[in-house]
Amino acid sequence: MAYGFARQPGGDLRVESAVGVGTTIRLYLPRAPDGAAPAQVAAEAGAAPLDPGGNETILLADDNPTLRDVTRRHLIALGYHVSVAANGPAALGVLRSDEMFDLLFTDMVMPGGMSGYDLAEAARRLRPGLKLLFTTGYASDLSGEVDGQHDRQPVLRKPYRRHTLAEAVRSVLDAQ
Repeated sequence: MAYGFARQPGGDLRVESAVGVGTTIRLYLPRAPDGAAPAQVAAEAGAAPLDPGGNETILLADDNPTLRDVTRRHLIALGYHVSVAANGPAALGVLRSDEMFDLLFTDMVMPGGMSGYDLAEAARRLRPGLKLLFTTGYASDLSGEVDGQHDRQPVLRKPYRRHTLAEAVRSVLDAQ
C-alpha cells in the first residue's frame, strides 16, 4: 500500500534492510509547484478529491466513547463544529442550550432509555428544522418511526470510513 501511495503521484519508495543493523524506509514524493493550492496539487497528481466538509454545527450522540471520539475528530478535521453526547437524555440537554445546531448525528441504539429514533422525535420537537443522520451497526435498525411517520431517514452503516462519513454528512446538510 505504501509503495502504491508513493508511486501514484510519481514518487518512489526504497527499503534497505541489513541483519543486525535494521531497516530504513525512504518515501519520496514529488514537490508541489510553488503557489499551488492543496486541492490543485492533488487533482494534478491524480489523487482522489478532498473529502467534502463544511462549517456547520453538529451534535454527535453515540454511546461508544472510542467511536464517538474518532468521529468527532474526523468531523472537526472536515471543518465542522461538534458537540458530543453519550446518550439521548444527554443530547437533549445539549439541545436545550442556546447553541445552534444544523445536524443531529445519532446512533440508533443507545443506553439511557432512549433510542436514536426517540431522540430524533424529541429533538425535532425542540428544534423543528434540525436535520438528522442516523448510524447503526445493526441491519434490523434500518427503518423506524420519526415524528410519528415511517420516514426513511439517511442511515450511515457502521463501520464507516472518513470519506463515507464526509459524504453522508454533506449530503444531509445540503438536502432541501
